[in-house]
Amino acid sequence: QRWASIMEVIEDIVIVGAGIAGLATSLGLHRLGIRSLVLESSESLRITGFAFTTWTNAWRALDAIGIGESLRQQHDRLHGIVTNSTISGLTTSEMSFKIKGARGDHEVRCMKRKLLLEALEKELPSGTIR
Repeated sequence: QRWASIMEVIEDIVIVGAGIAGLATSLGLHRLGIRSLVLESSESLRITGFAFTTWTNAWRALDAIGIGESLRQQHDRLHGIVTNSTISGLTTSEMSFKIKGARGDHEVRCMKRKLLLEALEKELPSGTIR
């Protein structure tokens, strides 16, 4: 009770963790005019892990928060996946991304985690991550 009277609420929403989900959520809220605070225990963004594959829906989400186009310029589009056996070296499966799906073209790219985190952080107001 004592603390409640002297504390002032500055942020509408507090997000725990400055990973991809935390920063993307904060940026989405920022684009809607809602302030948020992202709490991170590390001194800097955790960029462990090298890259991951982003599919069409991920690109729609990145477009919705305004960073899709800048990230597209840094990551080549994949045209398909070929899987080979580690034993025989022979191809075990192939999947083309050139064939249109029921909802149009597939957009698949291998994205560097570090570049995604940096793009998210860059778009957030100063002081959002603490």
